[in-house]
Amino acid sequence: MSVLRVRLTRGRALRGKLFREFVDLVRGAIERAGLPVARSGRGVPRVESGPHLAPAHTSQCEYMDFELTDPITGGEFLRRLSAELPEGIGAMSARRLPPGASSLKATARLLRYRVAGDFRPEQAERFRRAASWPVLRIRKGQERTLDLRRSVARLEVGPGEVTMDLEVRADGTPRPEEVIASVFGIPWDDAVLLETERSGMLFSGTPPARA
Repeated sequence: MSVLRVRLTRGRALRGKLFREFVDLVRGAIERAGLPVARSGRGVPRVESGPHLAPAHTSQCEYMDFELTDPITGGEFLRRLSAELPEGIGAMSARRLPPGASSLKATARLLRYRVAGDFRPEQAERFRRAASWPVLRIRKGQERTLDLRRSVARLEVGPGEVTMDLEVRADGTPRPEEVIASVFGIPWDDAVLLETERSGMLFSGTPPARA
């Protein structure tokens, strides 16, 4: 059986929904469209998703892999899926993976974000010149330090926005809000309210440029 990788968008209408709710909406559209997608042990369409998106973020590049049980072209799959997706989700492209291709989570290596706001370029430059940039994380009562310089491959300030590339790392991938709060000195409660969009995702085989 072949695997189809589909790129989806997630718009403002879905802000506030948990990632699993987003996946369930796509599963529901698969069901209604009667698409030939393999089922899980629970009898629902099997979906393999990429790195989770925060509920407050929008995205131009949410990827999902679907194992097909019958032949179907990528174009027909997109047409039927699009007709059943709710407002706020778009099906943009589909490509068939070669046999034995690695999973989304195993191959995703870099996430690109755009954050709207007025930012000072000199603060981004100070970050780029730093040898390290530790931030403290507290998860489930445990403290650990994450070095943003190891994880932020690109940080550029443009008119009305900042663009950042975040490397997907086994020891922790920073959230865009962590970068905004730490580098630009914006309070966390304000940073999480900034309009944030995932605008790109790079997979293994495409080396990122480091700032």
